[in-house]
Amino acid sequence: MRALNVVMLACALMAGNASKVISPAAAADQPRLPRGEDQLRWTVEDKIIGHRNMGVIFASAPVRAGGRVLPLPKGEPLQLTYMAGGTPRTVDDFFARTNATGLLVIHDGRVVLERYARGYDENSSGSSRSMAKTFLGTLVGAAVRDGRIRSLDDKVGQYVSELASTMYDKVSIRELLTMTSGVPYRENPNDPTSDLFPLQACTVKGEPGCLLRFARDLGSRQVTPAQPGSAFNYSSADSVVEAILLERAIGKSAAQYLSEKIWIPFGMEQDGYWNAEAPGSVVVGPSGVGATLRDYGRFGLYLMRGGVLPDGTRTLPDDWFAQALQPTAASMNAKRPYGFNVWLPDPDMPGPGTFFGQGSSGQVLMVDPAKRLVIVKWAAWDNGPVQRAMREEDWSLFKTIAATVRN
Repeated sequence: MRALNVVMLACALMAGNASKVISPAAAADQPRLPRGEDQLRWTVEDKIIGHRNMGVIFASAPVRAGGRVLPLPKGEPLQLTYMAGGTPRTVDDFFARTNATGLLVIHDGRVVLERYARGYDENSSGSSRSMAKTFLGTLVGAAVRDGRIRSLDDKVGQYVSELASTMYDKVSIRELLTMTSGVPYRENPNDPTSDLFPLQACTVKGEPGCLLRFARDLGSRQVTPAQPGSAFNYSSADSVVEAILLERAIGKSAAQYLSEKIWIPFGMEQDGYWNAEAPGSVVVGPSGVGATLRDYGRFGLYLMRGGVLPDGTRTLPDDWFAQALQPTAASMNAKRPYGFNVWLPDPDMPGPGTFFGQGSSGQVLMVDPAKRLVIVKWAAWDNGPVQRAMREEDWSLFKTIAATVRN
């Protein structure tokens, strides 16, 4: 595996400019990549390096961009301070205090703040972590629009026959999107007995079918599931099944579908990628999208515009966002408002109508349609309790930005 990583790194370094030879001395200057199999134990320093090299460390499928780029002109730069710990703070303070690696603010289609740190720049492809779930859920909407998925109330077993004898059989696509499958799953990166560890193992084995076996094993346990739709449980396993189902329905890789439906026609600037369990195999649905900060921002604009392309083509069902941005009763009961693979506001977040994609290490994609505002932030957080304080600092900054920009 380590030798494979080295070969992949060399290929990645040469891909951007085929005529450029990477000398041994130059190759030695590249950062040492953390091991993929250690991902759940990565330090902050490992994450800083690893998150901009996920397409090298793990198998991945390309998300191709086209030739026409949606412009992101510069707007009037934001001047702001926010409060944290009872003290006024600057954007510089925010980067220093929260291990941020990138921050982009787009208002009215114009970039009003763009900042990088810790080795990242405008050409870095930063890891989405669980923000990928928002990409995945959006592609399910596109598949409904295209007639590839008949209804969100269709059951998993109708599309993935291998899961027909498991607890997932009678779970609906809607219940996958809203994390209410009822299939027991524990996700804790600090507990080696949690279900996250065998899921993570499928991302490094390079074995086609590993994720399907993981879902089948999980769904075949001799335990009593919750009634589908009755309880919210944030479950990356549900997103594993969602990705498998999506690819069965569309007959192609989710990475290719993302390229065809959004990346090329909306005007993303650079190729992205989506990590896969093995070359040519299913994408890792819960995680693993990689793109530049600006292209994440363009994806936020795509969502803010209701999935409408620059030429006016609608790519999502007409009622998609009316459904997607409605928190389920189960998530409200859990005090974790959640829609179709998006987080929704609670009292600690910015205002009504806002929605979010979030990643475990501090990645955020925030869309505020009322303010015509998109915020994207990358970071590299420890897995420990410090995350809560950093998340609160995020919301303090984001609320200040929302209050500062003009309606």
